[in-house]
Amino acid sequence: MNILIAGGSGFIGQAFIKAYGEKHNITILSRNPKKAQAPCAHSGITWLSWQELEQQSSPLAAFDAVINCCGESVAGGRFNAAFKKKLLQSRIDPTKKLAALMHSAPKHLVWVQLSGVGIYGGFEDTKQVITKPLGLDEITRDHSFMQDLGLEWEKTAQEAFKQSAVRGVLFRLGVVLDPDGGALVPLKRAAKCNLLGPMGSGEQPFSWVAVEDVVDALNFALENSALKGTYNLVAPEVCTQRAFAKALAQACGRWTFLPTPALVLKVLLGEMAKALILKGQAVLDTHLSKQGFTFRYTRCRDWFDDKL
Repeated sequence: MNILIAGGSGFIGQAFIKAYGEKHNITILSRNPKKAQAPCAHSGITWLSWQELEQQSSPLAAFDAVINCCGESVAGGRFNAAFKKKLLQSRIDPTKKLAALMHSAPKHLVWVQLSGVGIYGGFEDTKQVITKPLGLDEITRDHSFMQDLGLEWEKTAQEAFKQSAVRGVLFRLGVVLDPDGGALVPLKRAAKCNLLGPMGSGEQPFSWVAVEDVVDALNFALENSALKGTYNLVAPEVCTQRAFAKALAQACGRWTFLPTPALVLKVLLGEMAKALILKGQAVLDTHLSKQGFTFRYTRCRDWFDDKL
């Protein structure tokens, strides 16, 4: 397949290329291709700027699929107004640009859009488990920043799905586990320094997914024409932050340290503590598995044992 990946220089895009780059013809869409391709070691990849794509008479005619991985990492800065704006714009702007190009897309094209389980809001424990992908009008609003971010992001993509003839697939991801990228990097560093322990109560849910399962799911969506709509892309394990921290620390040959009080986290991290650490989502996949997808990793402990 000929695949266009927006945000392909990020760790998920690079993981997909590493796993499936020889199977597909891949073009990475970037604001600055020369700068973005410098740290990317994969050969045989075509690079394209947004300007070059938009100048073409039929921008998407040469592609069978579009994967949108765009988005600044939510763990990349303190949650002040400037950083929130960056998080929002890095997701909404490229999604709107892709949506504007869909009018000329071939009917067989599939658009795979990434989102996050933060759209469900934040919970302090695992009593409420979300087992199906809720529609945007079914989600209980808590007006948290991560939920508002997800809602606006998905609304942009969902409207494009409806207005075009393309097959749209949207994955809501849990925290993606990758040894060298994403949120695991600072957590692993803390664990190795014996500083990772329960945060706040430690009972808040922690939904995760292995990067290997993410890229497998992306490829599954490309090749399975029956796949359409929204799916929760999370490992089939309801995990608390306390249990996750303990498994990670043990895999690093360390121990879980004393709990970090919620008040300390709020003082040190501000709104980020509430948005990403002290609350979470207990989410399970049912729909994707029923379509025939099999997860490689169903327990975080197994992934840690294999990868760390």
